[in-house]
Amino acid sequence: MACKASGRDAEASERKKMAVRWSFLVALCALAVQASASVQPAPFSSFHILAPKAAAPAPRRTARSANLRISNGQDASPGQFPYQVGMYVDLSVFCGGALIHPKWILTAASCAKSEYGPRYTAFLGASNINLPAEKGRVAVTTTQAYVHGGYDKTTYKNDVALVLLPRAVKTSDRIKPIALPPRSYASKDFTGSQFQLSGWGYLGDSAASISPKLQYASLKGLDKDTCVNTYSFEIVSDDILCCSSSTKQSPCQGDTGGALVEQGTDGNFIHVAIASFMPSKGCSLGKPSGFTKTANFLDWIQSLTGITVTP
Repeated sequence: MACKASGRDAEASERKKMAVRWSFLVALCALAVQASASVQPAPFSSFHILAPKAAAPAPRRTARSANLRISNGQDASPGQFPYQVGMYVDLSVFCGGALIHPKWILTAASCAKSEYGPRYTAFLGASNINLPAEKGRVAVTTTQAYVHGGYDKTTYKNDVALVLLPRAVKTSDRIKPIALPPRSYASKDFTGSQFQLSGWGYLGDSAASISPKLQYASLKGLDKDTCVNTYSFEIVSDDILCCSSSTKQSPCQGDTGGALVEQGTDGNFIHVAIASFMPSKGCSLGKPSGFTKTANFLDWIQSLTGITVTP
């Protein structure tokens, strides 16, 4: 724990901290106003902003929709998605992620941008995020994250990041790395493929925070033309996989960085893509959502982690 400054230094330090916090909140409000008038997609970035005690609720970004939730999603059973990570970024932003190695978490670049702060608190083996003493749960704090150098927050290109844990976590039936996809997935046609996505995203527009219980939804891969009709060629690049659901199941606020997965013939999950963006009108309308293809970034992942990638 750092020692407090004294006298004028302490006052100056506190004024500086308050100024930074105020600038951050003003920036969030400005982004929300700008996005509400835009037809561009919005990232799953309506994260829960933790307000100070005895203070008015801090603002949060909101998607332009009522009933923001994983529509018709289901509660996940403990250990159902053992790779699932819940991650607070500097105690102000909540994201999803996936354990791909006992020391590495794969998430979205939009979750690990430096302006969110240098500290990441990852929860592994969790089912109910509000139960710290939950069986099999582990919390790890780190300050090391690697954002892809080509990340563009406007076009969502290269929306991928890695978080390095200070020590390897012990695997169990509730904590287990997910397999990376083979390189062939970079050119695979996923139209009609069935996927699952899990996370603690908001359950509704009136919700005050993320869902306490881990949820999951079933999604189907869409052809590129259908997705381009919702967004544009600039956004729907070859690195993007779009998905939707006929029952309007969809990822939403707080699900950024979560893993879109499929189940292999051996019953194990394969990490197919990373939750990146959704329509600006909201996530409960059954419109396509965008995911960054994991296979397209295997060289980058391998260069940092040393994980062996299947041909």
